[in-house]
Amino acid sequence: MSKSILEAKGLAKSFDSSMLLDEASFKVSYGEKVGLVGLNGCGKSTLMRILAGLEESDAGSVSLMPRGGRVGFLPQWPEIKTRTIGEHLGQSFPGPVPPPGWQAEALIKKALAETGLSHIPPGLDPSSLSGGERTRLSLAGLLLGEPDFLLLDEPTNFLDLEGLQWIEEFVKSHCQAMIIVSHDRFFLDAVVTRIVELERGSLNEYGGNYSFYRAAKAAALERQRADHAMQKHEIERLAERARQQRQFSNSVNSETTNDFYRARATRHSKTAKALEKRIAHMEKTDKPWQADQVSIRLQGTATSRVAAKAENIAKGYGGRPLFHQVNFTITAGEKVGIVGKNGSGKSTLLRILLGLERPDEGTAFLQDREKVGYFSQVFEEMNPGASLLEYMEAQGGLDRGEARRVLAFFLFRGDDVHKRISSLSVGEKTRLALACFNGSRKEVLILDEPTSHLDASTTEILEDALEPFDGTIIMVTHDRYMLDRIAARILAIEGGTVNEYRGNFSYYLEKRSG
Repeated sequence: MSKSILEAKGLAKSFDSSMLLDEASFKVSYGEKVGLVGLNGCGKSTLMRILAGLEESDAGSVSLMPRGGRVGFLPQWPEIKTRTIGEHLGQSFPGPVPPPGWQAEALIKKALAETGLSHIPPGLDPSSLSGGERTRLSLAGLLLGEPDFLLLDEPTNFLDLEGLQWIEEFVKSHCQAMIIVSHDRFFLDAVVTRIVELERGSLNEYGGNYSFYRAAKAAALERQRADHAMQKHEIERLAERARQQRQFSNSVNSETTNDFYRARATRHSKTAKALEKRIAHMEKTDKPWQADQVSIRLQGTATSRVAAKAENIAKGYGGRPLFHQVNFTITAGEKVGIVGKNGSGKSTLLRILLGLERPDEGTAFLQDREKVGYFSQVFEEMNPGASLLEYMEAQGGLDRGEARRVLAFFLFRGDDVHKRISSLSVGEKTRLALACFNGSRKEVLILDEPTSHLDASTTEILEDALEPFDGTIIMVTHDRYMLDRIAARILAIEGGTVNEYRGNFSYYLEKRSG
């Protein structure tokens, strides 16, 4: 067996009355890449901070071998407070004495090249970087710290498709052991060899990548359901036999004083007691636990022949062109994915189709707006002062009872429905935006990054709803699994225009690499 580089023993952590970690233990071997998964809010980031030494556990211990080894931690939201990139990286060297200036400069240059930032000057202000560039810069800083072990919390945040392919190669090419938190299933499939799932304070381990974990967990749950149902049936059968035996005994004892029949009644009573004792001593199989999950039901139609059309569209900002001569036609019932680098104009193209922005040149057509459902990643159509109930009534044209029922499908129950939208987390706003589609009959769904703040389980439920949808879907997403499963056509913004690929995301990748 491989030697361990990190070992966690009996970790416990709670906040208020919520137990995030309960006697959690696990090991990581040298060079191993481990995926840490679980529902939003289950405690994954807290566990990562404990492993990084940034937060104390209530009980248990974490040890890194050899002693004094260095841990590099990439948080979900990297903070860079220095005035320049070079200054930030200069603070990343290990030990109290930094290397000589010439050597430091060479190491910084190498780290920037390794993280795909060789084009960025060290004198640049970090505040001017995009989210994906800040992630890469943070990784460059970690590399300069010469870590023995890496903890990466949502490293795929803010990365476009090109960035996602880069970080896969980054993880695979580095020899350090890593624990990686990510909702990106495609990424986890490509880089990890073991999955650790955090569920109700406990850690469950599965050898293999994400797809293996999902299949193994589903099979285990099905076995547990079958065992629970079989045992329940057996307990009911034994209990009914015991009831019949006791009923016979009680009936005889109350109706006769004949010693022969009373002796038989005693035997029946003993049989009943033996059966009840057998039931009491059975090792009970628990009913499988499953977290509350959203229920998404999409109804669609495809009546019009053309759902959307672009003719010679061009758009730019501040003299910087995004795209030009964009032409395409989307027919009713098609499922289309729009891809491209961050900043290439994907969301802008959706907004032009919706009539929320005007193109600099050309014309755009979209079906009747009343027949279109729009999910915006910035939640621009949400009134922050409205309650969830008020918003659902207004958006869906629902009465109060129906609005409550739909909100309950998306885990907003009881007094939650009276919360103001301004108080919601981004993940809760995502669920609310999806709730507005539930049950409504739309001909076109336009989705701008619908999975950004969803955990993997909810994303899969959304996919299950989108796949049989009879209307048209036009979506922008970095979720490569969703693009593979849902999209049958890819529109890629490349080289300042839109190129068409008649297939799913894997087909698009194959054509690009070929």
